Amino acid sequence: MRPATRSPSGPRNPPPCPPPWRKSCSHAGLGISLRTQGAPPWILWLSQDNTGAGWDTEARWLLTAIARRMEDLLAVWLSAQEILRLNSELEQRVDARSMELEVTNEILKRSNQDLAQFASIASHDLKSPLRAIDTLAAWISEDLGENQSPAIRENLRLMRQRVRRMERLLDDLLAYSRADKVKDAVRPVQVREMVAEITALIEVPPGFRVQLLGEPAGFTTAATPLRTVLQNLVNNAVKHHDRKTGLIEISVHERGDFYEFQVDDDGPGITPEHRERIWGMFQTLQPRDKVEGSGIGLALIKRLVQHYGGVVGVQNRTPRGARFSFTWPKTISSPNQAG
Repeated sequence: MRPATRSPSGPRNPPPCPPPWRKSCSHAGLGISLRTQGAPPWILWLSQDNTGAGWDTEARWLLTAIARRMEDLLAVWLSAQEILRLNSELEQRVDARSMELEVTNEILKRSNQDLAQFASIASHDLKSPLRAIDTLAAWISEDLGENQSPAIRENLRLMRQRVRRMERLLDDLLAYSRADKVKDAVRPVQVREMVAEITALIEVPPGFRVQLLGEPAGFTTAATPLRTVLQNLVNNAVKHHDRKTGLIEISVHERGDFYEFQVDDDGPGITPEHRERIWGMFQTLQPRDKVEGSGIGLALIKRLVQHYGGVVGVQNRTPRGARFSFTWPKTISSPNQAG
């Protein structure tokens, strides 16, 4: 088998005559073209030295079948070579991308460490002057005693209120920055006991009731993050209620590998255009002078839940109220496990 050649007149050239010690030679030859995509054409040439002898139909059929088979084998070989080339290029690209990701991850890790350190230092350093301001305001109020005018009394009250709001904001910012970094101990949790602790901690007003529906089974989990999520949801339900009395119901449902917690209230509800906005940082639906809050509570909830592989949601209830829900894994085997 040899590459195809052409004479100036066009037909393919036969192979050369036998060695010169032969007195004479003549050729009866058969040439079959081998063509494969991605390779130059080749000729399969078979010749006979005797004169007058030809190639019968069966021989031609057999040789043609051989040629076609050789074409198939050549095509397979070329495809294999192309696959090897592509695999080599892909491996080089993957190696280069892996190196880029390692560098990026290292930079991101250092950045997160720097931000966490900054948040901690800033929280501590900013709280010191705030406490000094609050102390000075208290001293001024004591020194003036009954001589305070209504305007002075109100201004001092607003000053101390703003100081407490700023302290709460710093605490919430610090908690948010640490939400997916603190490795909490994994321990058995009884939901009913946790709800009772939360109700006592946030000092639910006399006109409100917080009740747990059913008897959820205990499970082993990261207790502090779960308590933080439930406490923030119950606190929000009380804080944003538009009446002096209200009912907050907590229920737990199994959803495959997760538990779904639902916190229902009978407050004013959440309008559709605000259902996404409320999960953002510093988002409040009412002025802070009317309802105290940093606007970070729901953002913190979302971050904690997503860290453990869950999802959050909110929808309105009929005839009124809102339902906040989140999913929480049934099993967390170690503090390092997260979604």
